[in-house]
Amino acid sequence: MPWSRGGDVPADWEGNPATLRPKDVDARWVKKNGVRYFGSKNPLAVDRATKLITNWAVTSANVHDSQVFDVLLETHPPNGHDVDADSAYRPEEGIKSLVAKKFKPRIIHKAKRGTPLSSRQKILNPGSSKVRCRVEQVFGSIRHAMSNRSLLCLGQGRARVRIGVTNLCSNSRRFRYLKRIEETVLVSFKG
Repeated sequence: MPWSRGGDVPADWEGNPATLRPKDVDARWVKKNGVRYFGSKNPLAVDRATKLITNWAVTSANVHDSQVFDVLLETHPPNGHDVDADSAYRPEEGIKSLVAKKFKPRIIHKAKRGTPLSSRQKILNPGSSKVRCRVEQVFGSIRHAMSNRSLLCLGQGRARVRIGVTNLCSNSRRFRYLKRIEETVLVSFKG
């Protein structure tokens, strides 16, 4: 529970359902770039060609995205497909897991203090960044279309439904756009 350092609900709240009712006991705090956020996250797997969401998960804000990486890859056929991801997915066990599942890991390299990127890593990073930015565009379109960034709901179950509907709407908008582009291309070839 997010209300105390130990993660427990304060003792005086335990027996009082009226106090607990308006509290989201599933959401957690996370600090990112010096800003604190409270709530849930929406890690996504996105098809690089179409920018359609192929799989998603809902976690509390403090859960690292690498914890649901395997869940996001469940729907992807492993026959040599590239997996582009940011540096959060770089731990050795993550790369070994991808190779064991017959994926090709293309994960961004990140410089560490006292260890700059090698020339090979500097060459590899821009290629992965171009693909990875397509996922960021999906997040941007979700934020732009759904102007309210907060879920305004309590509990992981309700958050899962709200986020699922948001992802479905995003895919619907993207699919409509892809169909429009396809029809435009067909018309231009006929004309």
